[in-house]
Amino acid sequence: IYYGPGDHQAGQIRVRSGQTLYLAPGAFVRGAIVAEDADDVTIRGRGVLYGGDYPRGAFDDAKFVMLTRCRRARVEGITLLDGFGWNM
Repeated sequence: IYYGPGDHQAGQIRVRSGQTLYLAPGAFVRGAIVAEDADDVTIRGRGVLYGGDYPRGAFDDAKFVMLTRCRRARVEGITLLDGFGWNM
């Protein structure tokens, strides 16, 4: 899953087993990230994930970045900005 430079209104981004979510430098992604029961998930890049457009509870019980029952999950390099509730 790729977000290039620019402003993106992504909403809730679901990452599945074996997928990489890449936020390119200059990407400003408005939303949240969720992975459930997933293996080998990578979230990386130099872009920004911004949660300030969403109130707590906007995505049911999901957190800003929520990895539930995941194995071998990596988060590296991205900037988390203005998350709702707990960030990660």
